Amino acid sequence: TLGGPIKKSRLFYFLNYEGQRTAENQQQTLTVPTASLRAGNVQYVDANGNTDTLTPAQIANMDPGCTACTFGPGVNPNTLAVFNKYPLPNGQVFGDGLNTASFTWSAPNPTVLNTYIAKIDYNMGAHSLFVRGNLQNDKTSGPPQFPGDPPSYLLTNNSKGIAAGDVWTLGTHLINSFHYGYIRQGVGTIGAGNGPYVDFVGLSPLNAENRTTIRDVPVHNFTDDLTWVKHDHTLQFGVNYRMIHNLSQSNAISYSSADGNFSYISLSGIANTGQNFDPGAFGYPKVAASFANSYNNAIIADVGLVSDINTASNYAVSADGKSGNLLPQGAMIDRNYKSNEFEYYLQDSWRIRPNLTITFGIRHSFLQTPYEVNGQQVQPTTDWQNWFEERGQFATLGQSVQPLISFGPSGQSRGLKPYWPMQKNNIAPRFAIAYSPSGSNGFTHALFGSKNSSSIRAGFGMYYDHFGQGIVNSFSQLGSFSLSTTSTSAFPTVGSIARYSGINDIPASPAPPPAASISYPNQPSGNAQTVGFQNVLGVDDHLKTPYAYDFNSSIDRQLRGGFTLEVAYVGRLGRRLLQQY
Repeated sequence: TLGGPIKKSRLFYFLNYEGQRTAENQQQTLTVPTASLRAGNVQYVDANGNTDTLTPAQIANMDPGCTACTFGPGVNPNTLAVFNKYPLPNGQVFGDGLNTASFTWSAPNPTVLNTYIAKIDYNMGAHSLFVRGNLQNDKTSGPPQFPGDPPSYLLTNNSKGIAAGDVWTLGTHLINSFHYGYIRQGVGTIGAGNGPYVDFVGLSPLNAENRTTIRDVPVHNFTDDLTWVKHDHTLQFGVNYRMIHNLSQSNAISYSSADGNFSYISLSGIANTGQNFDPGAFGYPKVAASFANSYNNAIIADVGLVSDINTASNYAVSADGKSGNLLPQGAMIDRNYKSNEFEYYLQDSWRIRPNLTITFGIRHSFLQTPYEVNGQQVQPTTDWQNWFEERGQFATLGQSVQPLISFGPSGQSRGLKPYWPMQKNNIAPRFAIAYSPSGSNGFTHALFGSKNSSSIRAGFGMYYDHFGQGIVNSFSQLGSFSLSTTSTSAFPTVGSIARYSGINDIPASPAPPPAASISYPNQPSGNAQTVGFQNVLGVDDHLKTPYAYDFNSSIDRQLRGGFTLEVAYVGRLGRRLLQQY
């Protein structure tokens, strides 16, 4: 820290730096294949409690009529090659103890933190000016997946801000305070994951699959407060304006993926189902029910069944809003949300008597609904709240009524409907009272001490939340059908399931590929409605600003011997709080 006067009693400077270096490790415990599984064997506990081993030859015999055996029936040489890249297990914390076990190691997880602050103060008599700048430069390296791997991610924070202010004394009774602030929150997670991945349930991924997300939130903030002392009144007036941008770049949902998951296989598994690879169906001891899931995971990984394909499709809405064009796999998805917020307040602190002061005022808030500046915003074309409520009403009658939902471009940048309407009547009153009794009777005076040693305070306020940024972030990434969509498809039978060919090789999906372009309004296909399943998120298009009532009261009394007794009550009543259904 360094600071002092540049010009005596007028101009001052202040500099500050803080740094921290943390050389720290983090314990990593992952699930890896055992030596038996690496050799292509699958072990299991049978219905009699014995441990049985299926050899590669036996497993091949349990794979008749396979139509997807590109690499031959039974054990998949590609999965064995991947198994042998894992370290050998050194514990039994995870895994089934026969085919999989745990590997624990101490992974480096270092952190570098830097903070820089600089400030200038200038006293010009009637004006008192300042300028302050802050800068963060923080980096955290995520623990590698396995020894010798690069960091799984790099977490960065280069947030910065500058603030300037002018306190202007216009007279003995009038003061104006103006402030401007530019704060840019800048955080990023640079993931080691690159490309699509094929994983197997029951095994930790061989490579770190963390994705990259970069977020910048620049905020311009102007405030002005005027204080006027007139006789027994202290009047205050103020305005507050914020312009918020919420910019993000991410490939978190830009890649398709696949896995070997027994839940997507016909009959939801293999053990004791009579299908291919079920030991009991081929003359071998039946798998114990308690070991069925572990057997399913092991045999699926061993033969490389890729049971389900998760196809990611992201579209960019055209300038005219009539169509959307498919973005390439792995493309960084850019979003730039913007909103404006304006508030003003009026307040009077009225000293009615020397021992009685009443403060009252109001604050009026205008919170614009965030919108995507470049028109990359869609939402249901129907009244989403009515759709939800009508569905609930029919459900109470035992009827399933789910009208099809269409999505189309929206948002103020296109002159269209916002996610939810902006409320213009967010008026919040405030009231407070402070009272000091002028005297006390002889008993309280003898017990508590001198007169005028008590005070009573009470207050009430209504406060509106500042909300919306998190909602649009989640909906944009997870719920905007036709803008960012992930569809899951599975193969009908064990024999037709695609076989594993490499960590980054997604097999061809049994479902049609995403269209190169779509038209708006866009509706999920009838096939997806009747055969598959959907999970679509929606934002209530009748959403109103959450608010709360705050109450407080206190009584304090000076006691003899320098003690003070205070009894207080603080309460808060939330209204229209955000919930998910």
